[in-house]
Amino acid sequence: MNRKLTAVLLIVAAVLTNLAFTALGSVFNYPDILKEPTDVILTAFVANETKVVGWFVVLTLSAALFAPIAIGVGRLAAGRAMRLAVPVGIGAAVVQVVGLSRWFVLVPGYAADGDRDSFETAHHVLGTLIGETLGYALTAAWTLLVLAALGRRFVVPGPGRGLGGADRHRGGVAAGCAGGRLPQLHRVRAVERLAGRLRGAPGVDAQAGRGAGMSHVIFGTGAVGLATMEALRRRGEQVTMVNRSGAAPVPAGVKIVGGNAADQAFTARVARGAAVVHQTLNPPYDRWVQEFPALQAGVLAAAVANDARLVSMENVYMYGRANGLPLTEDRAYDAHTRKGRLRGEMSRALLAEMKYLFEEPFVVKSDKIHEKLGVRATPAEEALTATLAGHR
Repeated sequence: MNRKLTAVLLIVAAVLTNLAFTALGSVFNYPDILKEPTDVILTAFVANETKVVGWFVVLTLSAALFAPIAIGVGRLAAGRAMRLAVPVGIGAAVVQVVGLSRWFVLVPGYAADGDRDSFETAHHVLGTLIGETLGYALTAAWTLLVLAALGRRFVVPGPGRGLGGADRHRGGVAAGCAGGRLPQLHRVRAVERLAGRLRGAPGVDAQAGRGAGMSHVIFGTGAVGLATMEALRRRGEQVTMVNRSGAAPVPAGVKIVGGNAADQAFTARVARGAAVVHQTLNPPYDRWVQEFPALQAGVLAAAVANDARLVSMENVYMYGRANGLPLTEDRAYDAHTRKGRLRGEMSRALLAEMKYLFEEPFVVKSDKIHEKLGVRATPAEEALTATLAGHR
């Protein structure tokens, strides 16, 4: 089931539920009438039986739609919480259908015969115990599991604040929300914020253990990827490197995996269990336009699927010609080449996705590195000296 169909079913179910409740409240005083004596309930039912039965059929249909909705939502993320959420959601749909269907399967006969005892038994067992108590409990459990499964916190270091024109960052947080290039990863932001409150709950926090030898998956084994790997190893972190060939000059203890990072199923699988996913991929210079967007989407999908943080490498191509001026963090995107325009589009897309979806996305500015990450930035001269020394 694709995401569009899931969204349509969510809308249809909500509309049907509201219509049915409104109509039943009008013709049957539902649900308040359930507080009345049985004779009053049956009399009111008989007086408008056709309409009452019809609207209970609609209400039951809206409850039944919860099963395919649970399946569709289950494809928005991987992990134990979402795997549990799917059967729980289906169970919620089943028990609510069982409870509601009594109104058009059993109650018409009870009302015609004046069978008060059978009505009360059905109402207690199918209505109160199954439909309401169990149904609402399963629905609440499904909601909490989905919130837990969709919780995210992403970080994107970049070269500066400017995201071109009006799309600028304020205080290191992306403020622009221009159309993203990765619509398949959209979530409801309110759900994401609520999900953050569940962190620390047993069995739902994929981020547990951060800072204690946590697992990192680095996509890309170029200079940036290898330097990142070395820095993480010095901190005692667990590192897996991913590239196309599955071969790279990595030390013992670092796992290297080969595969296509544009394949989102592959990236989600290879990043399973990771606390942090790093995007340091850089395709051949003459293949940027053809390959870069899909690679970025693949790495972002890996982070989403595994409830991992995302660290993404950026560059300065999007700023265009320097024209004798320094490239500062407030400079607007003004690329004059296809590659530069592509990098600008990718940065806007990534930051727009994160601003829309996640709790605390930010671009690391030179004066914010210590505040956000707790480390000091290496001065440019020292970094260049060390880099050159390493290649001699």
